[in-house]
Amino acid sequence: MLMHLCSEGEDSLPVAMETARLHLRSLDESDEKLYCDLYTNADTMQFIGEPLSLDRALRCFHKAVQLTQESVFKQRVVAIVEKDTRRSIGLCGLRRIDEMGRRIEAGVMLSAEAQGRGYGKEAFGALVHNAFTTQAAVDEVVAQISAANFAMQAVASGAGFSRCSNAAATDGPSVNDTWSVCRESWSCNAITNT
Repeated sequence: MLMHLCSEGEDSLPVAMETARLHLRSLDESDEKLYCDLYTNADTMQFIGEPLSLDRALRCFHKAVQLTQESVFKQRVVAIVEKDTRRSIGLCGLRRIDEMGRRIEAGVMLSAEAQGRGYGKEAFGALVHNAFTTQAAVDEVVAQISAANFAMQAVASGAGFSRCSNAAATDGPSVNDTWSVCRESWSCNAITNT
């Protein structure tokens, strides 16, 4: 569940975030292979959309790095690095989805080797926590999750999100549900969300 993300701004997101097992840092040129491997892999993209060609993935990567470095927050992509191995294992990100910036969309994508180890919940929870604590204008974080992606539904639920609609729109091969968490409910459950 990562959209084609690319970002930072007035309430800019910190360059780095730490969790117990992960270091999350801004996407940079060293992440080209990871980005392209994830976005061109049919298995990784099965719940997101059609895999990209290598040429398109490269163009999207360079745009993502550029937007990540901009001073006005539109979108931000973060590399997920395993602390023990110092290996980049995935991407997560945020993007504004309305004019006022009160709602942002979040997503996470992990390499096959990193899946099923709780890293998705750890990274996603840190990203959302960071969004609420550094972006004063953000009232709600949403995620579009494939109705068939039960693993990501569990990640979102574990990070405090609730399913708020069963949408008929598709971004790819399957129908996506909208999941959401509001600042008030995140604040009330901050101990269980981090």
